[in-house]
This record gives sequence, structure tokens and C-alpha cells, in this order.
Amino acid sequence: MTGGSQRWREAAGAAEGRWECSLAAHEPAAVRGAVGWMRASHGAAKRAAAAQLLSPERVVPVARLCHYLECPPLLEAAVRTLASAVDAANAPSVLLLAHELGEPALERAAVGGILADLDEVEKAEYWLELPPLTRATLRTLRDATARNPLLSAGPHAARGSSASSPRELLAMVREALAEMRERLADAQLRQEQESDSGDARQRKTVRSLDQQAAFVVALEAYLRQEESAFAALAAPATPALTQAWRAGVAPPPPAVPPASPRGAFVPTYEWQTLPEAEACLPAGLEVELPLDGRPRRARIPPRWTVRVWLSDELGFWREAAARDTPCGSLRLSAAAYAGVAPSHVRLCYVNEEMEEMEVDDRWTVEEAQLFRRVSQLRVAIGAGAEEQEGSLAPHTSPRGTGR
Repeated sequence: MTGGSQRWREAAGAAEGRWECSLAAHEPAAVRGAVGWMRASHGAAKRAAAAQLLSPERVVPVARLCHYLECPPLLEAAVRTLASAVDAANAPSVLLLAHELGEPALERAAVGGILADLDEVEKAEYWLELPPLTRATLRTLRDATARNPLLSAGPHAARGSSASSPRELLAMVREALAEMRERLADAQLRQEQESDSGDARQRKTVRSLDQQAAFVVALEAYLRQEESAFAALAAPATPALTQAWRAGVAPPPPAVPPASPRGAFVPTYEWQTLPEAEACLPAGLEVELPLDGRPRRARIPPRWTVRVWLSDELGFWREAAARDTPCGSLRLSAAAYAGVAPSHVRLCYVNEEMEEMEVDDRWTVEEAQLFRRVSQLRVAIGAGAEEQEGSLAPHTSPRGTGR
């Protein structure tokens, strides 16, 4: 049962097949009970031994012992017992224990208990044992869940209320939003094909489509709001969306490349007259084509969307940008979308010499010339970042006893 555990080692100088491990750090009563359970015959005797081990007084030290010995049957039983007993008083200590044991199911139960009654949980003995970032994230997740438009979205309501981490909540919203957009597009197409009739049924269909479209817009706004909120939490020491981004000495922004000899237009955020000769215009420009003989003009839109492919799993990351948007806020948004800590994310582009250059947080979108460089822009995510930062589990050693 435990012979394959990495905690065990072959005893030096011992007879072949003898293995040992140190249990000195574990409670003697838990050790004796676990040994008794292992030695008990199957049936009533084993069930009785397990019931004693899973009592409220022993279940926490038994869970720690079984985790150490890598004894899955008893550990799983202890985790189920703890998860079923989560309440406002013990939820913080259970969350600490879940991180210590690396048990996602127990963490999910603890977070669910905390979010269900956070006002009472904040009075619990071990609430202040949680790191400040974890406490702030739990509060933000509770508020985001309460605001979630999906709670009133019929078949999507379950998705809106069951998230146990920011990444899970945002993933649920993105998935539901994609489905709603697809269904709305299909419904609008059918409505256009059947638009000949002007009866009451047709008018009712139009009103329903308008309501669906309004809900999609509201859900998009909610998603942007919560992505920004969770991104700001992930790097509390980094000022966001303020002039503090500009504090200190930033590296000089990249120089504006010269226009192509073929007449490529160099866009700016100010209106410019287009040359008489046919010019090669970058995609996405705002262009004026007057019919009264005035010259044509073009500029970078006041607000446009940065769009970068991340991976097959994550797809495209998108974020609205203006000329004075700090590049650091884009990096935070990309980190929130990918579900990793901002410290694991870099924005880079390839310059004219084919060198990879990092985008400094203190540059604005205009200074970094991101509109011109968006096709060369990439989001570099550090190896292992997802595993290290993908949950609400605290990153400190728990001191609670699981009470």
C-alpha cells in the first residue's frame, strides 16, 4: 500500500527488502491508529479503525501522516471528511491545510465555505493566518461572483456561482460568453432570413434578440472589469493605470522607424493627410474619405484592440488600448487572462534588426509604437508559472491545526 512512496528509503545495512521512514514529526496517536488500520483485517475491523482515525480530534494529523506516507485510500477518506465539515469557523484553517497537502478538492471546499459566508469567516480564528493577498483575492472573488450576470442567465447560472478561483471564474465567463455570441449570431441570421413577415411573432423575436445582444454586451463589460480587478490583485506592489507607472527612469522608447521607400504610410494618433500616390496603409486605421474633394486623412483610432496569440489552449488575448495606456497595464491584463502571476509575463517585440526587445512597463502604448508593432508583439510566459500561481492556496507555511 505504501511501499511505492518516495518517503520510504531502504535501511542502510538492513536485510534485503527492509524499508524504513521517519515518523518523529507526526502525532504518536495518529501513527498508532494508522498502523492499526493497516494491520486490521478487511471488513468491520478495518471500518472501525478508519472511523476512529477520521474523528474530529484525529482527522487533521491523520491527513498529514497519510500525505507523508503517500497512503491514498486513507488520505482520500480524510479529505472527504474534512471537506464535508467545512464551516465559517474552520474554513481558513482548512484552506491552509489544503495547500499544505496539495489537495485541490479540499481547497475547493474551503474556498466555497469562505465565499458562502465571508462576513462570518472574517471573524474566525485563522482568518488572519491567511496571507494578505489571499484574503484580498477571496474578497474580490466573492464580490465578482455576486456581480456575475450569469447568475440570472438560466442554464448558465451554475457556472456563475461555483468558481473557486479567479482563473476558474473568468474561464467560466469566457466560455459562456463564447456560446452566447455564437447562439446570438445564429439567431440573428435566422431572423434576417425570415424578416419578410411583419407579424407580432416577428416583433417578439426582434425584441428577444435585442435583449440577448444587450446581455452579451453587459457580460463583456463584466469580464473586462473583473480581469482588471484580478490582475491588479496579482501584483499589489505594482501601481496600475496611474502616473505611478511613469515613476523612475524608464529605458528610452524605441525610435520611430523611417517610412518605407515604397511610400508606406507612418500612422500616428493625429489626423494626417494621405499622399496623393497610392499608399500602403496598415490595417486598423481610422480613415476619412470625403466626397467633397477634401484630401483623404487617416490616424490610429483613439481606442483600438491589442490582439496576441498565446497558445492553443488559451487562444487570443485581447485588450483595449489608447495612446496613453501604460504598457504595464497590458502586461497585467495578459497575466490575468493566462492565469499566471505578472512576474512570469513579459511583453516583447522583434525590432528592425530582428532582435527581441522587451516592452517596458513605463512606456505608453504610443511611445512603444504598439500599433505599428502589434504583428511582432508576443506575450512571453515563464515556464511553470501556471502551476505556481494557478490557485488561491496561500504561499506560506500553515500554522493552523485545522480546528
